[in-house]
Amino acid sequence: MLSKTTTPHDTVARGLRPVVFLYAMLNIVVATVLLSTVSLSPVAGPAEEMASLR
Repeated sequence: MLSKTTTPHDTVARGLRPVVFLYAMLNIVVATVLLSTVSLSPVAGPAEEMASLR
């Protein structure tokens, strides 16, 4: 049967849990910002860019 005592491992895991959630949330926010800056239209090549400047 498992004992109800708190081991050092449990204490460290409980302390790191908010850090892990914050890190995951930060990664989701960064990924969302990066994906929102990407356009879905194909990238124009150098020849098309030069033609549009004329």
